[in-house]
Order: sequence, then C-alpha cells, then structure tokens
Amino acid sequence: MSTTLPEAMPLPARAQTPGDGWAWVIAISPLVVYALSIGAIVLQLPLSTGASSAISLGIYVGLMSADRRVLRKAGLTRLPSRWWVVLAPGYLWQRARILGRGRAAFWVMLAGIAATAVLQVAVLPRYANRLFTLTGQASCTIGKADVLQLFDGLPAVKQAGITARSIDDVQEVANTPAERACRGIIHGSDGKHYLTEYYNTTSEQGPYIRIVVHTASEPM
Repeated sequence: MSTTLPEAMPLPARAQTPGDGWAWVIAISPLVVYALSIGAIVLQLPLSTGASSAISLGIYVGLMSADRRVLRKAGLTRLPSRWWVVLAPGYLWQRARILGRGRAAFWVMLAGIAATAVLQVAVLPRYANRLFTLTGQASCTIGKADVLQLFDGLPAVKQAGITARSIDDVQEVANTPAERACRGIIHGSDGKHYLTEYYNTTSEQGPYIRIVVHTASEPM
C-alpha cells in the first residue's frame, strides 16, 4: 500500500534586512537644516521664523516617511510612530529599539542639535558681520521679513489695522561690533510710507532685531 505524501508547503518569505541609510540622513539633518537657514540669509531670501520652522518640519516629515517606507517594504509590521516628528531623536531611539540595533544615529543627532545651538548662540553672532562681508551681501537686508513682522506687531499699528506691505530704500546708518543700525521705508496697507530704523543687535542671548518707527508720510 503506497502512501502519497503531501507536497511541502512553501515557507513564508523571510523579511529583508532594512538598511540604515535614511536613519543616518535624519541623524545629520539638524546640521543640514541649519546650513540651509544660513544659506537663505546669505542669499537674502525673505523667510520669516515661521516659514523657516515650517520648512524644517517638512524636511523631517519627508525623511521619516521615506525611512518608514523602507521598513515597511522590508516586511516590518511594527514601525516607529510618525508622531515622533515633533521630537526627531525619539524616532531614531524607537527605531533602534524595534530593530534591535545600536543607537549611534540617535547620539549623532543629539550632538548635531547641540552643535547648532552652540553655533546659533555663541559662534554666529561673533562672525556674522565677517560672513556677510565675505559674501558681498548688504548687511541691512538681513532680517527684512522679521522687521515687517515687528512693524505689524506694534500696538499702535495693530490698533489702526495697518499691515506692512514691503520695505525699501534700505541703508546702513551705523555699524559697531555689537549693533548694526539700518534705515528704510515701510509701505503700509493704508498707503502711507513709514520711515523706520531697525537694529540688528548681538547680546549674550544671541542676535535679535528691534525696531523704531519715526514718521509717516503720504506717497508722492
């Protein structure tokens, strides 16, 4: 009596081993984002603080989405949460924990964040003047978008319902190691021109801008 043996069932495909390429890109992204922000300043791109933050968030979302696709393609069903985008080092920590790997990328990212903080607070204010001189950029174009935002935030301006449209005729009126004074004409939504002085000031807390509005005039 012969017995027919059942055919062997195929084994499930073994999950591929996902690479760490995107994880390392995420790890160095704080330095890349900071370099891009310096480039935007040098190129005189009118980016406000809010716009810069939105671009940075978009970069992190894109990088983490790319990495999650790689992990999913490798057969992983448990992925690092996308909500870690608000605290990117946490994404790398959770990723290493899920994959059972070392946390070198996590520590590199923390080091990058610390380095950008030091550059922003301690190094950049000392060398900003030299940087913009070497690149041939007019110093008073730095911070135009922030000046317009400060103008819009003045109590008298807000009460009058006026907003800043643009600023031109910008010129430097004073320059010291601690402060650079600039003057320009802000064009308001009310059709008037506002003679404005603003100051790029360096302090122990880092660079900041203060603004003084002098006079308003009717357009010619």
